[in-house]
Amino acid sequence: MIASDLFMPLVDGSTGRADPRLLKAIGLPPEVPYSGEFGRVFNEDEGTRFDFCLEGPGGRKVFFVFKAADGAFGACPDDPADSARLERHYLPYLIDHVDMLWLAKAPFLEHFEILRNVSYLGRYPESGLVFIYPKANEKLAEPENAIKRVVSKSLAPRVAILYLEYLVARILTLTEDDAALHERFLQLKDKYVLPPP
Repeated sequence: MIASDLFMPLVDGSTGRADPRLLKAIGLPPEVPYSGEFGRVFNEDEGTRFDFCLEGPGGRKVFFVFKAADGAFGACPDDPADSARLERHYLPYLIDHVDMLWLAKAPFLEHFEILRNVSYLGRYPESGLVFIYPKANEKLAEPENAIKRVVSKSLAPRVAILYLEYLVARILTLTEDDAALHERFLQLKDKYVLPPP
């Protein structure tokens, strides 16, 4: 799993404390203590599992969604159960934050995974959401535009898109003084970052 491969070397296994180099790489203040957790589900009834989550002072959360070189954001089939899920699990947390056009059935189902993740910003007012994927993944160009349009109303300051290539490059720069860790990230770069065409 890309999230654990990339972030686990920078999260203390016993305390969960995030290494300041990880925080700096993703744009958080490195002096603020955050703890990290992989594969966390915040609402068992709804069931979204985040690849990674940071929790900081005052319970501030940063949710992470990773996509690999061949990944895509999922749609949802149109059936009555999904309409009920929209009403119960997502609409209450999205209605004050995204334009209503995204909450109509067709666009919601088409962009289900994106909107499902964005709904957590409505559940946790001090939270942030980070999408991480390779810029080289052309299948994600249209979803990237959708993410930007979805969050344009009030959530833009709380949502970030980080390209995997640039994130790995930042981590490599920040680990130059740690030979073993730097070598590990060089191997991860070879595994996850596509060479330029």
